[in-house]
Amino acid sequence: METRYPFRLIEGERQGPLDDPGLLLQRPFLSVDTSFAADARRFVPGEDLEQAMNTALAVGEPLLITGEPGVGKTQAAYYMAWKLGIEPVIHFQVKSDSSALDLLYHFDTVRYFHDAQQATPGELDATKGKYIEHRALWEAMESDRPRVLLIDEIDKAPRDFPNDLLHELDKMEFKVKETGETIRADRKST
Repeated sequence: METRYPFRLIEGERQGPLDDPGLLLQRPFLSVDTSFAADARRFVPGEDLEQAMNTALAVGEPLLITGEPGVGKTQAAYYMAWKLGIEPVIHFQVKSDSSALDLLYHFDTVRYFHDAQQATPGELDATKGKYIEHRALWEAMESDRPRVLLIDEIDKAPRDFPNDLLHELDKMEFKVKETGETIRADRKST
């Protein structure tokens, strides 16, 4: 049985509380998918943005988009991934305390030191890799297919954040200092 949701739940003449609070669960917008991925199909990039996207793809370089809040910078990444058939987007949300390393990997120092207390000397040195969590840029670089990596709200990051990524994005590689391993993107899949 389909119940019609009344538009006016808060009435000036109503003396007491809502008779059926369950009506709130029938609000029409609750069933609408408002995710960036779902909205990608309805996004319409302007001619300039479309040309910038195609240029970035052609030369294999990152696309940096600036603009006022709400103009569709984030949505452009989801649109591009949808159009190219390479969903899902790897979405890294920058916060005020983010560092460039947060985009690459995380070494769990606390767990490493905890395990080191119970290990024999030299036992942990060969297994540092198991204490490393791959983050967004690493995930994108090691992917076996092209990916869209969205570094969202980079203007909210500390001043050094973008500068600390210049080398990694230019060379499409970085070094894991704990293991000495160099992570490189396969240029054919980027």
